[in-house]
Amino acid sequence: MYSNIGVSLLAYLVEEVSDTSFNAYCKQRIFDPLMMSNTSYNYADLDLNNVAAMYRDGLQIEFYRELCYPSGFLKSSLEDFSHFLIAYMRGGEFRGRRILQERTVDEILTIRNLASGLCLIWNFTLGDWYGHAGGMDGVASYVEFQREGNLGLMVVSNMHHKSLYPGGKVHALLRRISRRYQ
Repeated sequence: MYSNIGVSLLAYLVEEVSDTSFNAYCKQRIFDPLMMSNTSYNYADLDLNNVAAMYRDGLQIEFYRELCYPSGFLKSSLEDFSHFLIAYMRGGEFRGRRILQERTVDEILTIRNLASGLCLIWNFTLGDWYGHAGGMDGVASYVEFQREGNLGLMVVSNMHHKSLYPGGKVHALLRRISRRYQ
């Protein structure tokens, strides 16, 4: 089963082994090599003029820090996060630079629960898509990719709404449009 606590435990182990904060580790080992200069777990690292306001029930809400860090609430631009997605789609490589070993990506994308399609963090779904959902008060995101089809899809919103996720109207529309690029 997917577990936010399990992901947070993995991040804690990274901090203990590397003797650095998880956010700093990600910046050094993932965000900088992937040219993700507008990505961080911390608002203080970002230009707040470039961070979208969040909404609940049609009303703007203040930025907040969620207790599930580091299993959630990564802040990133679409362009930055596309670099992360491309690296996964290309077996751990981005613009000729290796970020993860291909065997590591294969291990991450190995199905752990045949009934649900759960891999490590990613879910394997119909149509050979790997996807991951995020969302909390004021934010929603769903990212997925087809490894063989070299096709990725990202949907984000500054309000939490079920239509963005698999089974929802926005997601279904994006899936239909994505078929044009296969």
